[in-house]
Amino acid sequence: IYDQIQPAREGLYYAILAGSTSLTGRGLILWRLPSVWIAMLSLAMTVTLMRRLLGVRISLMTLGLMSVAFWPVWMGRTVMHVTLMPLMISTVLYTMTRAFQAHRQSVAGFWFAASGIMLGLAQYAHVTAWILLVIPTGFIVYRMFINPAEVRRQWLNIFYTLILVIVTILPLIIFLVRHPGTRE
Repeated sequence: IYDQIQPAREGLYYAILAGSTSLTGRGLILWRLPSVWIAMLSLAMTVTLMRRLLGVRISLMTLGLMSVAFWPVWMGRTVMHVTLMPLMISTVLYTMTRAFQAHRQSVAGFWFAASGIMLGLAQYAHVTAWILLVIPTGFIVYRMFINPAEVRRQWLNIFYTLILVIVTILPLIIFLVRHPGTRE
């Protein structure tokens, strides 16, 4: 799956594009449809995240701004792997937010598992997705200073999330170890 893609680790968008092409057929408009769908999902997920964090007014302002700003509109109209990044970022942040805001351990466990899977899948979307591993880690360290009891209560869920991320990106790690690439 990685031999046809440069750089070799961005295979998720092309897998989505291949699945869409097998369902709908070939053509310039049909190749752009997955980008449009992903851009609309990015808008919806970002609005949901902002509503959960900051309220309805801020989420509506975010929706309006993202609907007319250059970068979200451009990513929704091109056939490029970077189209997945806004969706991945907002989904990872949403699942982590839901995990830390959950009142019951079973609900928190579900959202921590979802965030681990999404963090792992994000590594296949773009080379810069490694920063998504740093952001939740920094947030957890911050929460340890602010409210250590909360982090102690969720410690096993955090460890489980880390295990899910490692298991999900293990094929990518093996590939990168075997094919380190050329440096210019």
